[in-house]
Amino acid sequence: MRYVWLAPTPLVMFAVLLGATGGTGAPADSLATKYRDLVRDFQARQLAFHKSINRAMSDADRRKALTTKPSPAEYAERFLELARANPKDEAGFDALNWVLTYAPHGPESDEALELLAREHVENKRLGTVLQKLLTWRSAPAEDLLREALARSPHREVRAQACYALATVLTAKARRPPDSDLEAGDQEAAAPAKPPREEAEALYETLASDYGDVRFVRRKTYADLARTGLARLRPKAGRPETPSVGDDDPGSSALVGLEVGMRVPEIAGLDTNGRPMRLSEYRGAVVVLDFWGHW
Repeated sequence: MRYVWLAPTPLVMFAVLLGATGGTGAPADSLATKYRDLVRDFQARQLAFHKSINRAMSDADRRKALTTKPSPAEYAERFLELARANPKDEAGFDALNWVLTYAPHGPESDEALELLAREHVENKRLGTVLQKLLTWRSAPAEDLLREALARSPHREVRAQACYALATVLTAKARRPPDSDLEAGDQEAAAPAKPPREEAEALYETLASDYGDVRFVRRKTYADLARTGLARLRPKAGRPETPSVGDDDPGSSALVGLEVGMRVPEIAGLDTNGRPMRLSEYRGAVVVLDFWGHW
């Protein structure tokens, strides 16, 4: 009996390598693969939970279905383990971003913010994370914004950090001092510059250093800076409020509105197609109902 041996062709060898990487080009046990597997696991459990809730016919069925709901906090710890394994890996960045998206409150998110500030502050994709922090009040969130503003080599990321930090400090300036702190502790915790003063300085920096950077298609950070300053300085002698048809991003019709201020003019058609202006109802109680087809 004759045996014929065939040398593996490049195509066969490529197929073997592709199988070892799960078809992604990364080793099967890589951090990226583990991240994707964990995401799929969470999504599969979420889908099973929603199917169980939709099939529930009684309160007992719904209570049973609720026991299958995946816990974001439980998964957050597992994603943190991936990030700790190789802190500077891109998949580690994705894992930390997942934690902030699905488990934004608690010790897991605090650790994720600290790891981002320590290991990923130079990542070009950090801006997507900073956008989440516009309304956050935690100290680690503020620390990450400050680190990104000071150390990121990417101008767009610094612009996002500057805007987010100014927004956070504006909200902090409007809150009363923490009543749980003693007077001495409040003095110790107070920043070198009051939040309102620092927010104003940040908006000025945003306008001067990053004013030309696009925030969205028709709006730049200079527009957002004018908005922020108008909100911090409601009596800064702004011009008479124009109609909402004015496209000037700095007009007070579009920025800086506060409770107690004069309502901008609104002009349009009523439900019968007749021209109307909001000023025609001045002195009367008016309820505005904004709606659309989207």
